[in-house]
Amino acid sequence: MSDWYHRQFGDAAVFAVSVSLGRDPHPSGSVAVDAMWGGLEIWARGRCLTRAVTSDSSTTAVRWSLLPLASWLLDVGVILVNEDPYPLAPKRESYVDACAWYDACERASYLDEAAESAWFARRSEWRKAHA
Repeated sequence: MSDWYHRQFGDAAVFAVSVSLGRDPHPSGSVAVDAMWGGLEIWARGRCLTRAVTSDSSTTAVRWSLLPLASWLLDVGVILVNEDPYPLAPKRESYVDACAWYDACERASYLDEAAESAWFARRSEWRKAHA
């Protein structure tokens, strides 16, 4: 199988993800789905976790449409990289200290008592995790 794009992210001796894109052997007719056909390899400590061996061949890449995987990464990418999305980014000249900045970044709203308690607990968890 010839791929028109191949890229490895990371060091296979430690941890790496390799992505390749090629021609879809079973075109569906959808341009987006057909364009995202390719392979995915995941490496950890020099071992390929996606290696497959059959009676007639051996491959290191799992091959299928990568569109669902790309969509999932777009949906959860911020959460994978950060514990929570960053607060809003106001201009720092508008606030005299970090507490005023933090309070302005949080999306405060008019809530009932139970909802305000839940909001405050979540805000406190964020502060503790990012302090």
